[in-house]
Amino acid sequence: LTEALKRAPTYGALVFLDADTIVCRSLVKYACAMDKADVAFVPVPPARWHAGGQLRLSYDVDLSTPEANTGALFLRRTPKALDLLNHWSRTYRDLRRADPPQLMDQVAFRAALHISRAKWHSIDDAANCRGR
Repeated sequence: LTEALKRAPTYGALVFLDADTIVCRSLVKYACAMDKADVAFVPVPPARWHAGGQLRLSYDVDLSTPEANTGALFLRRTPKALDLLNHWSRTYRDLRRADPPQLMDQVAFRAALHISRAKWHSIDDAANCRGR
């Protein structure tokens, strides 16, 4: 993913879709709505966040950093977006090796979003329709 974003045109963007994501409608408006954000995603409602205690202890993640639905991510080619992807890979590896292991990529993404300080943009949940 990092290599694909590096190859995007300067100030270009990349849409990442999970393997089980089905595109229900055009995603162009979500990519265009990013403005100056490094990444855009559908935030998970706070009541459904995962591993908050583990993230606070290991990465000092607080409630101001949302959990993303990582089924559809919109990334602009910026240094912070590239940092985000590098941190996501690293934190996923570290959390996978933790005791107990954390296998959800959303948890690692939330830690990476906090560490990278990437600017994020919230998009409505129609961008990731989850079978609707």
